[in-house]
Amino acid sequence: PDHTINTFDKEKMAAVFQSTSLLAIDSKSSLARMLAHIRSAEKTIDLCVMIFTCKEFAREILACKQRGVVVRLLVDYSHIGNTGSQLSCMREHGILVRGKPQDFLMHHKFAIIDSSLLINGSFNWTSTAVLGNNENVVITNNTIIVNQFITEFERLWKAHGV
Repeated sequence: PDHTINTFDKEKMAAVFQSTSLLAIDSKSSLARMLAHIRSAEKTIDLCVMIFTCKEFAREILACKQRGVVVRLLVDYSHIGNTGSQLSCMREHGILVRGKPQDFLMHHKFAIIDSSLLINGSFNWTSTAVLGNNENVVITNNTIIVNQFITEFERLWKAHGV
């Protein structure tokens, strides 16, 4: 795994973006590495994010789903109808999406790939997070850490069930 901890360099990233809907991604950027980790999924992706509007992440998730990867997506209910939300697209392609009204935000931002790799940090899955915000992402295959996030995902998935 990639043992570096990088934030997204907005000056560098802005230079490689053609638009927020069609990225020309520098293959050595943190964003490209994050997309590559998502692309590496063979069996499952469990995704727990507050908001999901970035089309590039949606494309990677949909490509995984088309290859037979089982994808489960938990989101904060208050962001389901946001402009640019990718959730309708996810649902249209058979991805299980859950979110329910609650008193507080579901503020997590993590993905678990094949129950063995964790992508976690402050990073919302939005173009703004890539282009403008100061964000962090940590990617690890440490089983103790990954297993704690699996437990949290399963708890939330059950709590957000219909």
